[in-house]
Amino acid sequence: MRCTPIVFISLYVLLWPHTISAHPTRIQGVAVKGRLMCGSEPLVGAKVKIIDVDTGMDPDDLLDEGYTDYDGRFELNGATREATNIDAVIKVYHDCNDGSRPCQRKVLWEVPDKYHHNGKVEQWFDVGTVNMEIKFRKEERDCRH
Repeated sequence: MRCTPIVFISLYVLLWPHTISAHPTRIQGVAVKGRLMCGSEPLVGAKVKIIDVDTGMDPDDLLDEGYTDYDGRFELNGATREATNIDAVIKVYHDCNDGSRPCQRKVLWEVPDKYHHNGKVEQWFDVGTVNMEIKFRKEERDCRH
């Protein structure tokens, strides 16, 4: 049997629903909050993101992003649809204790699984008050965020 376009399309239409049902997706997200300081002063205007880190061909998902307020506080809540469990991280981009170096310091914190939600926040992950003068392990510099 020759595989003509009509045969190929027919097979695709017949098999497509089974492919979808074999890997159902579900809404998953996290809600995070905290306060960032630079020494004894609030860290104002630091960019904060919640990311679902994916592997393989699936690109990372931005769940939410924002900036710290006048008091260094942030609250973010976001969700995505995934077939597998999300791997949520918080990324913070800032210039605290950085002098005139180019780009920004970037730190990454993993969000514990117990704070994942199904689209409705049950429990916030509160990082507390963090002095961003700290040099974190695996800290990087980032010019494009």
